[in-house]
Amino acid sequence: MECFVLIYFSNVVLEPKHSKLQSNLIIILGYSIYGVLCLFENPIINITGFFIVTFCVLRIGFKDNTKSLILKTIILMVLMMFGELLISLLFKKEINSDFHSNITVVQNIVFAVVSKIVYSAGVFVLRFCTVAKVRNNQTKEMLWVLLMPLTACIYFSFFNRVCFLFDDFMRTVFLLIGILLTVSSFIVYMVCDRIVEKNEEIQHLQKLDYKKEIDKKSYELIKSKYNDLRTMVHDFNKYCNNIEGMLNEDREEARSFIKSLENKNKEFMLIEHTNNRALNIVLSQKYRECNSKNIDFQVYIQAIDLSFLSEIDTVSIFANLLDNAIEGCAESKVKKIFLNVYQVNGAYVVFKVENSSDNKPKEKDGILKTSKKDYLMHGIGMESIKKALSNYDGQLRWEYNEETKIFKTTAMIVYYDKIKKK
Repeated sequence: MECFVLIYFSNVVLEPKHSKLQSNLIIILGYSIYGVLCLFENPIINITGFFIVTFCVLRIGFKDNTKSLILKTIILMVLMMFGELLISLLFKKEINSDFHSNITVVQNIVFAVVSKIVYSAGVFVLRFCTVAKVRNNQTKEMLWVLLMPLTACIYFSFFNRVCFLFDDFMRTVFLLIGILLTVSSFIVYMVCDRIVEKNEEIQHLQKLDYKKEIDKKSYELIKSKYNDLRTMVHDFNKYCNNIEGMLNEDREEARSFIKSLENKNKEFMLIEHTNNRALNIVLSQKYRECNSKNIDFQVYIQAIDLSFLSEIDTVSIFANLLDNAIEGCAESKVKKIFLNVYQVNGAYVVFKVENSSDNKPKEKDGILKTSKKDYLMHGIGMESIKKALSNYDGQLRWEYNEETKIFKTTAMIVYYDKIKKK
């Protein structure tokens, strides 16, 4: 019963490291070993074995940080000890190495079943006290909250030894204290879980803002080059006169000067596809990046007004879409990216990016997972896109065709007069 209860609990509140079947088989294997330890009928071995086996199977089979797993294991141990001690009061016997031999077979069955029903009920309640499946962060608060369930375990061990030395009234008092400690452990666990959840939300928002700031700085850097380009165009006639003078005096020096102008032209090359300057700058940057990586980057944009898109939203949407496409092309034999921007019925604008990708993108719970090592930064690219699209009642979807090995990302935003004016 403990084994199946843990399978239920872990599958609901945690994320398997492997397949669900493999993770559940790890629990079954671990509790088979724990079952052998229980044959010794020694309370110390039982409690120690429960903690070690439960922690190990959760650590091996499921994703969570160490402190959180220790806390969950101790809380489960509190429930297990409370259930057994509660039923032992019915038999008025201390749980020790002679406990099972001093009661009848029927009493043994009642003790086992009813105590595990109490344990199962507690775990069921604990499941609703747990907010999320994965805890990536370990907070300092978790070290302190361990004291409450540990105190409950120590108290139950003491309670088991001394409660039968007192009368019924004192046993009732001891039981009420035990219930209070158990409830307090639940409350502390729930508060800690909420603290960790809020910390993760705050850190996640900070990463989004940081990513947005990086995009903004990148855009500002390219914009400065755009201004340099305008200066270069403005001075073009002066360059021509300078070259003409050099040709009359030193042809080699003229050739060198022309070569430097060609390189400067490539550096400042700007694609003028739209009336949205930020988009033109992003496309120019990504064109140069694709060119350096031998990626065939093709762009088709209808003659539509995109000036209503703010600069930062434009960068968030297109820079991240194209970054994902470049990442997908990185290890593919065929390296192609096609960006298509078009209008539908005068009501929507669609941004469609298709890129070659020999490997199917990793996905979990409808969220794309990056293959880059710096997952904390790059893993939030899609969320940056969604956040920017939300300003225009936009939507995002993606699909992968295993036959053509093409990954397609489509973003669609509402396009109407009041947004355009805004």
